[in-house]
Amino acid sequence: MKKIMYVNYIVSYYCEFNCKYCTLTKEQRKEKDYLDLNTIRRTIKQLLYVFKKHSYDQIIICITGDELHNLPNPLEYIQEALNILKEALTDIDREKIRIKMHTNANASKDFYDKHIKLLEEANRFAKVEFETAYQSVYHSPDMEKMLNYIQSITNNIEYYSSIALVNQTHFDKIKHLKYHNVIDFSQKLIYPKFTDRNINFLVVDKTGTIRNGCGYNVPNSLLMMRDINHCEECPNESCSMLNDINRI
Repeated sequence: MKKIMYVNYIVSYYCEFNCKYCTLTKEQRKEKDYLDLNTIRRTIKQLLYVFKKHSYDQIIICITGDELHNLPNPLEYIQEALNILKEALTDIDREKIRIKMHTNANASKDFYDKHIKLLEEANRFAKVEFETAYQSVYHSPDMEKMLNYIQSITNNIEYYSSIALVNQTHFDKIKHLKYHNVIDFSQKLIYPKFTDRNINFLVVDKTGTIRNGCGYNVPNSLLMMRDINHCEECPNESCSMLNDINRI
């Protein structure tokens, strides 16, 4: 049974969209404060201590935020975050490391040109994936051009795109685009539990705390965690993790 530590660093909750299905409040989506880099520097050391102590097979580190380009000096932030991870992960086999970066497709071509180059450099010490999401209800010709452009420049790293539907009528507007996954929020989203892996899914945000992120009730103190089979022992009937979109 493969043991995976999945760490989601939520850089910012800020988002210009107002999707009906969003679990964040309007107030949270308006907040432009963001995750401090020192929090990444501190928590990755704690996480790797547990990773090594309990002999995990893989660590997936996701750096997410719907509007990363709105950070102050976003490219400098992303570069420093990747530098922190590179230094912390230096003694771990590259095959055991996956770094994912997730954002919407609302920035400029110049931003994505430089962003992708940073991810290509990180691809030397980890398997790197760039993921974009777009909401069909807000679809526009400009976003379509940007999605196609991003697809054209992600040659040396994995690229993954997803579509969010409020209802199926929106699908006709964007079905011609290249995409990998569709999430239909008009349907009840129930995901089967994993049977071939055990995932310790953790979230770190601007509060600086490390907490469980999948709904399975485990101790909040990371260093107090015993070596448990999270997915096997989870009492929940379904899973909050999307197998396809999270590429785990």
